[in-house]
Amino acid sequence: MSKKLGLAIVSFCLCIGMLLALHPAEAAVRPGASVAIVSVGFYGQNDVETRKILAGKATEFVGEYMFKGSKLKVKDMEEALPELKANGVDTEGNITQDDAAKIGKLLNADYVIYGNIMSLSITHDSTGVVVVETESVIANTDMMLKMVDTHTGSIVSTGRGKGSSRQTSGSVIVPTNTTVGMYQWGSDQLSQEIVDRAVIESSEHAVQELSKKI
Repeated sequence: MSKKLGLAIVSFCLCIGMLLALHPAEAAVRPGASVAIVSVGFYGQNDVETRKILAGKATEFVGEYMFKGSKLKVKDMEEALPELKANGVDTEGNITQDDAAKIGKLLNADYVIYGNIMSLSITHDSTGVVVVETESVIANTDMMLKMVDTHTGSIVSTGRGKGSSRQTSGSVIVPTNTTVGMYQWGSDQLSQEIVDRAVIESSEHAVQELSKKI
C-alpha cells in the first residue's frame, strides 16, 4: 500500500467519524422493554375543548398501535395516574423531554412516548355555478411523536406525520345531516368524521415512522 493511499484511507475514516459524531444514529430500543405512552398534547389557544378531545383520540390510537404492533410492553397509564398526580406530575398538555423521563422513572418504564398535535387547520373551498354549488371542508393536521430513554434521558426515536381529510357537500343534491356528530370550531360546526380522519391519519404516520427506528 502506497503512503498516499494510506493517508487517504485514514483521512476518509476521520471524516466518517466526525460525521457520526455530529449526527449520531438513534439508539436501538431493547426488545421486551416497557414503554409508557403519555397523553398527546396540542398547540393552539382557540377551541381548547375540541383540541383536547382530538388529542385524546390520537393518544388512544398510538397506544393501541404500540400494544398490537410493537415488541415493547405497554404500561397501563390509567392505573398509574393517582401515583403521578401524588408526585405532582402533569401527564397532559405539552410534555417536555425532562417531564417524560421523570414520568418513566416514576412508572418504572424503560421508555416514554410523548408528543403534540403541532397544527390543526380547517379550510373551506366553494366551487360550482349559481344553481348547484358545492363546498369542501378540508382538515389538515401535523403531529410529532418522540420516544425518550428513561435511563439516559435521551431521545431514541422520533416520528412526524401529517393527515388530511376532505368532505364535499352540495347545497342542492346533498342535504345536511344534522344527526352527524359535530365539533365546535370557532363559530363553525364541523363534522367529527372529517376531523377525526385527519387526526388518525397523522397519528398513524407519526407512530409508524417512530416505530421504524426501534
